[in-house]
Amino acid sequence: MDVFRDISPHLHAAISPRARRLALRLNTRKRCVNLVIPRRVSLKMAYQFAFEHRAWIEEKMKTLPDTIPFEHGMTLSIMGRDVILNIETDDKYKTTKIELTETNLNIRTKLDDISPRITRFLKTVAHDEFLNMANDKASRIGREVTKLSIKDMHTRWGSCSTDGTMVLSWRLIFAPQIAFDYVVAHEVAHLKHANHGDRFWKLCEDLSHDFHGGHAWMKDNGNILLRYG
Repeated sequence: MDVFRDISPHLHAAISPRARRLALRLNTRKRCVNLVIPRRVSLKMAYQFAFEHRAWIEEKMKTLPDTIPFEHGMTLSIMGRDVILNIETDDKYKTTKIELTETNLNIRTKLDDISPRITRFLKTVAHDEFLNMANDKASRIGREVTKLSIKDMHTRWGSCSTDGTMVLSWRLIFAPQIAFDYVVAHEVAHLKHANHGDRFWKLCEDLSHDFHGGHAWMKDNGNILLRYG
């Protein structure tokens, strides 16, 4: 629906058969504003609605943190520790090699754009580290994580069902330890409690190293994790 781009280049419109009213929603991960249009609403009415809220759209876009590309010499926080990106680019390298040490993320490649490969590597690191954490916490409550998927999630940082299927955002790898520990604890608690009742929150607190600190960091700073790559 290119017509809506006249209002803002950041506006994405889509018709939803389940929506009951027009709505504008900031998508922090895709860095855009989604216009949700119920099937019964005309495009003319939807356009007018978005036009009247164009100032709101631009204000919301300004709240998004600037993106930070992966570059040689930059410092990244990975699994709670600072490491320096050491990117060596040369046509002599047949394949790309990436190694994570205590102090560096070393990369040897002939590729001009290494971001997709770094992202894929960090997703693997996130999977292994978070799976170990989740299994440790799950064992404490007599449950088991049967499957962990690492994705770039659009509406939340994780999900988990009582059958042991868990999904986590790979971007949690950039968070402080108390923050990703809290998120993992939150999802593990769902292995036992499918809702967000009092017993769920008590268990989540018991499974977290710093429940209040982690919860507060994710609430106040979660959008920061979207900057990288």
